Amino acid sequence: MSKSFRKYWKARPSGDELAKVFAEMRGESSRAAVLVGTAMLEDVLRGVIAFWCAHLAETEKSDLLDGMEPLSTFSAKIKANYVFGMIGAKTRDDLEVVREIRNAFAHGIRPLDFENPSTVRLVAGMNAMRDVGSLAVTKDEFVEVIHLLITFLTSRMQNPRFTSTV
Repeated sequence: MSKSFRKYWKARPSGDELAKVFAEMRGESSRAAVLVGTAMLEDVLRGVIAFWCAHLAETEKSDLLDGMEPLSTFSAKIKANYVFGMIGAKTRDDLEVVREIRNAFAHGIRPLDFENPSTVRLVAGMNAMRDVGSLAVTKDEFVEVIHLLITFLTSRMQNPRFTSTV
């Protein structure tokens, strides 16, 4: 892969680019929306950890967060953000639901979508749904939850460090 292409897709998107990606997610299949949304969410979780590890060299951060390293999985990133007080229990619980949905959509060989009663229940039960409200389509609710979680996590890289209860 060319270095310029890797640099392009690894760079943080602008607000307009992010809005475009969320619009794409609404128009894609359920599986694509889940995979794209959770990939973005996992990247932001990595960014929060890296932000609070600013004292480490890039190679040291990579030794923790990339490849097959200790904090390289979605699950490990969720746990680390919670253990170090970057997110509270409600956010952690929502992230775990997103992870469960992602795993089913990424690894399941049966047809899955947001009309599946189990998927509907999982999305409806998320804490963030209190802020999103009920939308006509469960996939739209899921996309809005992802957007809300990304917005919240991004704020963790802009505000002074404090222990989160959300």
